[in-house]
Amino acid sequence: MKDELKRIEEAALAEITSAQDGDTLEKIRVKYIGRKGVLTEIFKRISEVPVSDRPEIGKLINVVKSSVANALDGKIATISTKKEEKAEKLDITLPGVSTTFGRIHPITKTVQEICDIF
Repeated sequence: MKDELKRIEEAALAEITSAQDGDTLEKIRVKYIGRKGVLTEIFKRISEVPVSDRPEIGKLINVVKSSVANALDGKIATISTKKEEKAEKLDITLPGVSTTFGRIHPITKTVQEICDIF
């Protein structure tokens, strides 16, 4: 079971490093750490392990789980900073652009024309 956990950790870390977007990382998180994830299934199979080895295997499962979670968090942070860098910078000190909506009411226009004539 130790070898299996090591292989799972290596596979998860390889997938995390090759991921390019947040959706892929979320799928990886669900695959390995989710409720029906690989590590959760292994934790359910701990009853198959001899009683003397259970504490060691349990610790190893938790170490692998935290390692994968930390790698995911780090990769998510780097992806989010890349997105922020690419985002357009907004300069709030620039003056706004005023737009006019609609038209002058016909009666108001007529009154203005009459005032211009007189």
